[in-house]
Amino acid sequence: MTTAPHPLMILVAGPYRSGTGDDPALLEANVRAMNETALVLFRAGHLPVTGEALALPLLETAGSGRPGDPLFEEIFHPVAERLLTRCDAVLRIGGPSAGADLMVAQARAQGKDVYTSLADVPAARPTAADASAPQPGRQ
Repeated sequence: MTTAPHPLMILVAGPYRSGTGDDPALLEANVRAMNETALVLFRAGHLPVTGEALALPLLETAGSGRPGDPLFEEIFHPVAERLLTRCDAVLRIGGPSAGADLMVAQARAQGKDVYTSLADVPAARPTAADASAPQPGRQ
């Protein structure tokens, strides 16, 4: 297993609307899948991010009424694209998604690493903050 020289900021990219028919329960299931993957990355010592975590609150604040409306088009993918410029890598999860595939293509164009499995992500080298954090069962 390889080790990253420092914790990586990794964009978790997966389907949001694809295959959902914009059904709120299915949209939430897609967000949950990305968040569950992000939690694994966090516990492995990395800094995971999702475009949804930033875009969805902005959409609500802007008054977006539904996925695909003009405010959605203005905000949703541009947030992820801007976020990607700050990330070290992308982890592509889930099924078909034009948006997630776009993030992968842009990451590759920017020379960033792209992973298609959690097993491919290099282990994070512990930081000083990790060493000083309380450990479960220790007080």
